[in-house]
Amino acid sequence: MESASKEILLGSVVELFKDNDFEKDFVKKVNAQVDIPLINEKTEKKVIKALYKLIVDQVELAVEKIQKED
Repeated sequence: MESASKEILLGSVVELFKDNDFEKDFVKKVNAQVDIPLINEKTEKKVIKALYKLIVDQVELAVEKIQKED
């Protein structure tokens, strides 16, 4: 893949993950599929949001690493 195209694609992926509407929709859909016994929906949502933020941070680090290598 051409370097400029790769930069645009990776930047777009990070932007998508950081978009509030995308995050809300993602967390809502995961929360609907996950049922942890003894934990209410609100607490499940907090856990999923925390995991989502961790994933976004890791994606950003991976993108930065890829961009430095190019």
